[in-house]
Amino acid sequence: MGVETGTSIMTDLSTQPEPQAPHPPLVQNDRMIAGITYVLFLLFPTFFPVLIGLVLAYANRDTPSAMLRSHYLFQIRTFWMFFGWAIIGLAMIGIGIPLSILLVGIPAVVFGAAILFGLSLFFALRCLVGLIYLAQNKPYPRPQTWLI
Repeated sequence: MGVETGTSIMTDLSTQPEPQAPHPPLVQNDRMIAGITYVLFLLFPTFFPVLIGLVLAYANRDTPSAMLRSHYLFQIRTFWMFFGWAIIGLAMIGIGIPLSILLVGIPAVVFGAAILFGLSLFFALRCLVGLIYLAQNKPYPRPQTWLI
């Protein structure tokens, strides 16, 4: 009986897996994805980089890191705010152009263009501030805000 116990201990020791080296944290890769999303958002004159950034933000928003979760939430809200206001600005321009024949639509065109110009600056500023917080390895303090 004593010999059998000794052999089973030997067998148990030989079948145990060797300790593996710890894996590098995935947070660094997630930070890089959040940074890439900000950079894609800053390339907003073309729609496809912004759309790719939105997909990346939605795909990674359930990350285990609260810091990165705040950045992804901020990026998603930034896109939808930009999209909503861009629709309003474009609608004003679209309505104002035909009415400008009668000179009534000129203020709508000017106001719509002003909305789009201000919105572009606001969008770029939000993305730059988010990128600065990400570079400092800090969560975005108020991801739910409408302001910067």
